[in-house]
Amino acid sequence: MQVSWRVRFLHHTNMLDDSSSVQNSRRHLETKIRDCLSSRASRAASERSENHSENKEDQQKTRLSHLVYLEESPTFCEYDAEAGSLGTVGRRCNHTSTATDHCELMCCGRGYNTHQYTRTWQCNCKFLWCCSVRCNTCSENTEEYTCK
Repeated sequence: MQVSWRVRFLHHTNMLDDSSSVQNSRRHLETKIRDCLSSRASRAASERSENHSENKEDQQKTRLSHLVYLEESPTFCEYDAEAGSLGTVGRRCNHTSTATDHCELMCCGRGYNTHQYTRTWQCNCKFLWCCSVRCNTCSENTEEYTCK
């Protein structure tokens, strides 16, 4: 689709010559693109209908619509200086999340540590006339989760 759009774009912006050889080349190119796209569409439709009757082993064949990786992806779970991965050991995670920061996913199934601590800070501060501030000390018990 993108290629045929480009051909139409070039034609409508008069960037193609009006000479007969260029026009013939353009028509030839448009025909080839149209044929290619229609054959891909019909091939995809036949593959979809065939997939219903194929067994699991046959469905593992590489199709035109599949991404094919030429190299193994690095594992980001472990430290790998060559790949630039620091790994996930010691990384904070969220054990209640359902997103990618969930401990099971982020820690790559290794489990996680729970750290409990009390956080304290100054709160409810008030300015007292001429030169002093009085604050309460607030605290809360909190937990932090890090990958093993």
